[in-house]
Amino acid sequence: MSADAHAETARKLIGVLSEGRIPNHLRQRAEALVDRMTKPVRVTIFGFPGSGKSTLANLLLGSSVLNPKDRLPTVQITGGETVKSSCTLPDGSTVDFPHFNTAEIAAKSPIFVNAEMPLPALGKISVMEVVANGGPAELSRALAWAAERTDISIWCTQTFGPAEQSVWKAATEDMKDHGFMVLTKADALARDGTLNSVVANLQQQGAEEFNRILPVATLDAIAARKADGTIDRDQLTRSGGRALIAEILREVDLGLQAAVDQAEILLQRFPPKASPAPAAKVEAAPKPAPAAPATVTPVASEPEVASEPKPAVEPVAETAPTEAPRVSARVRSRPAPEMPPRPAVMPVNILAAARNVQQAAETEPETADAEEETEVAEATPPIAALSPATREAFEHAIERLTQHGQKFAGDAAKGGALEADLLMRETANSVQWLSDYLSENGESRDPALSQLRAAAFDAADLLQLMQIENDAGSVGEFVSVAIQLRREIESALAA
Repeated sequence: MSADAHAETARKLIGVLSEGRIPNHLRQRAEALVDRMTKPVRVTIFGFPGSGKSTLANLLLGSSVLNPKDRLPTVQITGGETVKSSCTLPDGSTVDFPHFNTAEIAAKSPIFVNAEMPLPALGKISVMEVVANGGPAELSRALAWAAERTDISIWCTQTFGPAEQSVWKAATEDMKDHGFMVLTKADALARDGTLNSVVANLQQQGAEEFNRILPVATLDAIAARKADGTIDRDQLTRSGGRALIAEILREVDLGLQAAVDQAEILLQRFPPKASPAPAAKVEAAPKPAPAAPATVTPVASEPEVASEPKPAVEPVAETAPTEAPRVSARVRSRPAPEMPPRPAVMPVNILAAARNVQQAAETEPETADAEEETEVAEATPPIAALSPATREAFEHAIERLTQHGQKFAGDAAKGGALEADLLMRETANSVQWLSDYLSENGESRDPALSQLRAAAFDAADLLQLMQIENDAGSVGEFVSVAIQLRREIESALAA
């Protein structure tokens, strides 16, 4: 779905909210969906002092913003037309600056800093570095405070020792589902010959705690952007920086699509009375100027998040002492690829119709220039055959769904039509079972499995939202989502 289509969905939902058509118990959720569709995703960087948070923030921002030598408190950086900053002092008062000079700000000894600047990356994300110098207890409090202000979490570490594990254990499940562990300073470990063993150890310690674990040679990634503005993409890839950027962009796109899907369900339930007025125009995201002014304190030059394509990120062997291997172990159930398009509502028998094969999805026309198209094409892996483990998992899933469907068909044949609420509940249970089953079975590196995990995960979320109202009119939606998932599995088996 294009950015214009996302913005149109947001406009419609704003119109429905203004008309008072959303029930009170759903209004807060609807407003949150509007925010998700119209505002940049909030990325928060955590970690103990010295873990490389500021340098990683510079990498994501694509500009020289934070100087690790200046002892700043927690800093939030968002998009804006000009550079400016505001400091909150210990007595609660604020000091405003028409610039962002880290040394000058640090001299005020603030407890919080908010900065705005016209960086391209800030059209998609905002970045907050959480600073807690008082040990694990202070960092735990900061983690809890940041939970409601975070969409994607990044934990910077070199060891993820017991103190770090204790702090992160208290993170919400949502933060963990959208959380990345980043092994910073991976170049030094590579030179020491200890990188692979450290990565293996981190995967054991954080296996159930993070969406992905990614080693990044942060300074090498920053150095991939040359003085003339060009990017050494091979160096960026070897450093692990490109993998991290790609994963964050995938998570951004996945979250946006999930919000749009849920908004469309609300709009189907509570359609607008009339077309939204032109004055209610909502931009998909701020469009800052192409570069930051000279008032930003220089540190080093880094690549821009928003400019990177979405390469496939697979583990590769370490090829040189100064290179960080592109390890990106999927360790939690939430997958990265986008959810397939939701089908139209089809009032059909869930068991018979589910045997049809999924038709090829329509694609949006591309407007990128030739160079961008070439880069994306080069980063897209060829379609690979299913591994035996994934094929077995898919076949078992089809068998289980078929048995469940046959039971419903038999009940309907004996006692007439099934009650709508029962059908909705059992369909939601089947989709949740499928999501849980695919998250634990199959070969994780299979692209088809990653896609189906994403589809099942988000479908389960959608059905939970639809169950809130318990409206019998939603049966068609429930059935169509289940059919879409089964067709996706059958298509993968037939490929």
